[in-house]
Amino acid sequence: MQEILRHRQVLVAACAGVAFSIAAIPPFVLSVFAGPMTREFGWTLQQFQWATFAVPLGVLIAAPVGGWLLDRYGPRRVALVGLAAFGASVAGLALSTAEAWTFYLAMLILSLAAAGVLPTTWTRIINGSFDRQRGLALGITLSGSGIFATFGPSLAQFVIDLAGWRVAWLVLAALPVCVALPLVAAFIRSPQATVRGEVNATQGVTLASAVGSQRFWVMIASFGAVSFCLGGFNANLVPVLMAEGLGAAQAATLAGTLGLAMITGRIVAGLLVDRFWSPGVAAVAFSLPLLGAALLMGEGLSTGALMLCVALMGFAAGAVAFGRIRDASGSFEAAWPVVLVVCGIGAALQLALGRPQVAEIS
Repeated sequence: MQEILRHRQVLVAACAGVAFSIAAIPPFVLSVFAGPMTREFGWTLQQFQWATFAVPLGVLIAAPVGGWLLDRYGPRRVALVGLAAFGASVAGLALSTAEAWTFYLAMLILSLAAAGVLPTTWTRIINGSFDRQRGLALGITLSGSGIFATFGPSLAQFVIDLAGWRVAWLVLAALPVCVALPLVAAFIRSPQATVRGEVNATQGVTLASAVGSQRFWVMIASFGAVSFCLGGFNANLVPVLMAEGLGAAQAATLAGTLGLAMITGRIVAGLLVDRFWSPGVAAVAFSLPLLGAALLMGEGLSTGALMLCVALMGFAAGAVAFGRIRDASGSFEAAWPVVLVVCGIGAALQLALGRPQVAEIS
C-alpha cells in the first residue's frame, strides 16, 4: 500500500474529477429529473430519454479531441479547463424549455464540453503516478462515480423538492467547479506527469491492427451489451423503484445503494485484475445483473430485495429502449428478460477473449 499512500493526494483529486464529471453527472441523476421535467413539459418518458442519445454522440466527437488536448497540454491544464467548461454546460440544462430539442441540444453541448473530463484524463494521471498498484489505483479513481451516486440522487431530489428542477441542475453544476477543480489545482502539480509507468508506444499496437483484431470487436460487443442494460437501468432507476411502490424521496435515497455497490465493485475489481485473468473477472461482474433482473421479475419485493437488486446492477457498473417499454406497456416488467439475455451475452463474450496476446504491465 506504500504506493497508494505516497500518491494519495493525486488519488483524491482524480477521484473527485471522476465523481463530478460526465461519468457521474448526469447519468446518476437523470432518473430523478424524469418526473418533474416530464410533468412540467408534458413529455413522455421516451421523449425525455431521447436526450441520452446525445451523450454517446457528443463523446464520440469529444474523445479524440480530449486525447489530442492531453497530448498537447498535459492532464493538469486539460482537467482544470475541462471542469470549468463541464460545470457551465451542466448549468445549461436548467435552460431547457417545453421544446424537447432544447434539452437534447443542452445534453449534446454538455457531452462535447466533457472532452477534458473524460475517464482518459484521470486514467492518464493515474498511469503516470502508479506502477505496481496501478489496477487498485484505477479502481479507487473510477469509484468516484460511485461516490457521487451514493448522494447525488438524494441531493438532486432534495433541491427539486425545495426549489425546483432548474435550481437542482445549477447546484449540480457547481460541484465540478467548487469541489473537483480546487483539488486538481492543489494536488495535480505537473502538467506532464504522465510519463513514468505508462506503456511505451512500441509495446502497443497500431489503430489499424486493433480495429482489425477479433478481440477488439468482441470487447466492443461485450461492453456495448452490458452498457445498454446498465445504462438503461441507471437512467430509469428512480422510476423503476417508484413503480415498485416507493415514493420519490425514498427511491432517490435507495438509489444511493447503486453508488456503494459501484465503489465496492470497482475497488474489488481493481485488486483482482492486478492478480487474475481480467476477462474472467469481468465475466463474473457482468453476470451479477442477471440475478438482479431475475429478482425484479418477481412481485411484491421488499425494500431489502430492491436494495439487493440495485446493488447487483451497480456492482457490474439503451436508456430509450427502457422508456419505450414503460410508455408502451405501463411498466418495466418486459425489460427484465431483455436484461437477462443481453447481459448474459456480454458476460459470455468476455470469456471468448482468451489469454492476452501481448505482455501485460504489472
